[in-house]
Amino acid sequence: MEHRKAFFFSALCFLVLVSGNEANNGDDRFLSGIDIIIDKPDLTTSPRPIVPTTQTTPRPTTRTTPLPPTPPTQKPPNPNECSNLQGFPCYKLPTGCVCPMNRQTPWIDAHNFCKANGRSLISFKSAAKQTEFETYLPSIIGKDNLFTTIGFWTSGLFCLEASTLCSMKNTWAWAATREEFSYTNWLAGEPNMSSSPKGACVRAVPTVRYQWDDIDCGQFLPFICE
Repeated sequence: MEHRKAFFFSALCFLVLVSGNEANNGDDRFLSGIDIIIDKPDLTTSPRPIVPTTQTTPRPTTRTTPLPPTPPTQKPPNPNECSNLQGFPCYKLPTGCVCPMNRQTPWIDAHNFCKANGRSLISFKSAAKQTEFETYLPSIIGKDNLFTTIGFWTSGLFCLEASTLCSMKNTWAWAATREEFSYTNWLAGEPNMSSSPKGACVRAVPTVRYQWDDIDCGQFLPFICE
């Protein structure tokens, strides 16, 4: 009876031992089939640096007082324009406008025409005025046969008596201003008609750089108003 109990106990222990080994072997096989994946950072490429954004500071606004509106202004007259005279063109020279009149009249008619139109017969009262005409008149009168051939009247005349045209008798004067000659530009041998009964008046001769010649005031010549 005792022998049976011992055998039974030994068999039971053997079965327990065998069951424990089989359980352990089954756990090892189960664990060995599981793959564990761990994500690691990629250290082969450097991370891009973060560039800080630049913030622009806004400019301070300044307040300006608005300007008052500009009043409208009239267009100033053009100083290079000269109005025509009785249909004849006038030209701007440094000292003013000149109007060559391509018509032949006695000296007194030329004088009165210019005066009636708010102008005066041309006068050569200085060397500067003479030079101005020598410089500019050729381009103005061009090839006009009257001016280039027979010349033109000036306001110069010989005063036989004191009058509205002359302040003293027996003198040469510019009738436009009643001033006696302080500058002269006579041709050689001139003047030579100062005792003419009809009076002597001064003609400018273009063929000799507008030098002066005295002729009978009753002659018919073109003239220039200024």
